[in-house]
Amino acid sequence: MSSVRCGKKSNITLSFVFLSLLSYLNEQLTLAALGEAKRNVYIAYMGKVQYHDPKLLAETYLEILTRVLGSKEASAEAMVYSYKHGFSGFAAKLTETQAQMISESPTVVQVIPNSFYKLQTTRSWDYLQLSSHSPKNLLHKSKMGDGVIIGLIDSGIWPESEVFRDEGLGPVPSQWMGVCESGELFNARKACNRKLIGARYFIKGLLAEYGQPYNTTEYKDYLSPRDSSGHGTATSTIACGFFVANASYNGLGIGTVRVVHLWLGWLCIKSAGSCMEDVISIGAFHATAKGITVVCAAGNAGPSAQTIQNTAPWILTVAASTADRSFPTPITLGNNWTTMGQAMFTGEDMGFINLVYPEVSEILSPRYCESLSTSDTWSAGTVVLCFTSDSDQSAVEAAALSVKKIGCLGLIIANNPHRVLYSCNDDFPCVQVSYEIGTQILYYIRSTRNPQLRIRPTKTHVGRPVSTNVAYFSSRGPSSIAPAILKPDVAAPGGQHTSSSSAS
Repeated sequence: MSSVRCGKKSNITLSFVFLSLLSYLNEQLTLAALGEAKRNVYIAYMGKVQYHDPKLLAETYLEILTRVLGSKEASAEAMVYSYKHGFSGFAAKLTETQAQMISESPTVVQVIPNSFYKLQTTRSWDYLQLSSHSPKNLLHKSKMGDGVIIGLIDSGIWPESEVFRDEGLGPVPSQWMGVCESGELFNARKACNRKLIGARYFIKGLLAEYGQPYNTTEYKDYLSPRDSSGHGTATSTIACGFFVANASYNGLGIGTVRVVHLWLGWLCIKSAGSCMEDVISIGAFHATAKGITVVCAAGNAGPSAQTIQNTAPWILTVAASTADRSFPTPITLGNNWTTMGQAMFTGEDMGFINLVYPEVSEILSPRYCESLSTSDTWSAGTVVLCFTSDSDQSAVEAAALSVKKIGCLGLIIANNPHRVLYSCNDDFPCVQVSYEIGTQILYYIRSTRNPQLRIRPTKTHVGRPVSTNVAYFSSRGPSSIAPAILKPDVAAPGGQHTSSSSAS
């Protein structure tokens, strides 16, 4: 009997060991499968900072990752960013299943997939009655921004611009604890001063997302805080540039471009769920809790309703408005009828030139401005009238560049009069008119044997009858997430302004 009992006990023991082994192998296979699945960057948000010891925070984050990934080595390799200032949390390269497992940790508030964001973009100071020459306006009451630090997240900075000189500025504010980071064509010791007090660039998230080096040659960019597109330089100029008098665009829109200290963060990111599911809103929440005002653009997805971004109630959301300034450009047809378009043309009076329109058969779709290309050789030596739909402004500008290469002398662009002003490169005349005027010009072309047109240089007009309104491209409310929160909060001049730019 005893031998039989011993046999049964051995069988039970062997069965238990075998099942444990199967369980272990299954767990290892599962972990291996998780490792082979597609991995993306996720942000583990853990609320406010619990410890002020960066080393202790880093160990806490690695411990959470290790419980899911199985080893400290794998956790260190997966880690992208460790957050220890505004809030606690980390960014790591994970599979969807791993991200779900981390979200179930009691110390993790939520896990958010990494997101990519698009960039949002003289007379303004006088228009807002903030002239530097008036001793009584808000600008002077605020001591010209003395001691204020502005942090800007954008495409970078061109530090050699005159607006970033630090003449007359006092020392860097004592509360500043940031850094100026060197990189490609950006020497921190030379680039930063008492005006531009810090600059950094963040690219680990992009590299981790795509798993390959960032090709700066292909994307015409820099692995540094240096600005390649000019967007960050322009927005920082508007926010806190040094006063530069008589700034203009080839003599048009003469005014003063704008003394506070600037920190620039370059993000290589090109939207969002509820208020606390958007990483911008989360960062803004913790900044606001520390007394920092956070200002964000409403977005450039207008004019449709419910296109507004950055709708969290603790963010100051700003729409773009026009200013009381226009750029009238005289157009005279061969029958001596003269009308005004809008352009930024500072070249010579062109005299009368042949005027054409891209006619097509009635069975074909009309030729819009965006469809013009280098194959339209018939446009050489002429000015072309074209109509545009509600497509991207850059598409029309690209078409203008194409026809210019084959000898076209100018474009008359008929579109919605509320659209932003087109500005073509190298002073190529792109004159914008309303659909109504465009139709009148088209009637002249079709009823005249030899239609001609004359374009004269643009002038700058300030004041009445030019009215102010929300810019055509500016995103509109209400918020689709929380309609009860009225957004945008304010509007400020956001089009046709003069600012500094990059030299590239």
